[in-house]
Amino acid sequence: GLSAALKAKGKLLTAAVATVYKDRYTDKALAAFDFINIMSYDKTGPWRPDKPGQHAPFQMAVDDIDYWANTKGIAKDKLNLGIPFYGYGFGADAPESMSFGKIVSTYPGSENKDEVDLSGGGIVYYNGISTIKSKTELALQHTGGIMIWQLLQDARGDLSLLKLVNYTIVTGK
Repeated sequence: GLSAALKAKGKLLTAAVATVYKDRYTDKALAAFDFINIMSYDKTGPWRPDKPGQHAPFQMAVDDIDYWANTKGIAKDKLNLGIPFYGYGFGADAPESMSFGKIVSTYPGSENKDEVDLSGGGIVYYNGISTIKSKTELALQHTGGIMIWQLLQDARGDLSLLKLVNYTIVTGK
């Protein structure tokens, strides 16, 4: 099959999976992948204006890893935890989506929170520094790594989430 043909050419077969669609992945298909990126985000968003809130809460990451590792039995080193470098807005004055870089440049101090209340009553939900650090630590304990959606949405300089992820992996702090 495809997996064998790719391996013969020194290529990997990978997948990005969302737990919400878990019933669409057969055990045979899952076993063929060299690694699997768990898209642990987009629990809600602009397509669900009636369900405002965090689109990538920490508990979602815990539950997603538990499902793929324990319920499906996929080896730790074959799983990567997907984390978001963006947020979604809810409310009349909120942007539909914003990169983490734009969030922290527009709302000083927002890097230390997971939501920003807007003056017109809207809210932007995202993962700030503390949550990304906690998710990286979780991934180090229970998966083989981190997958990011997506790098161009990161902040520059000291507020970079990628730098934080790297620091957490390298130092264990």
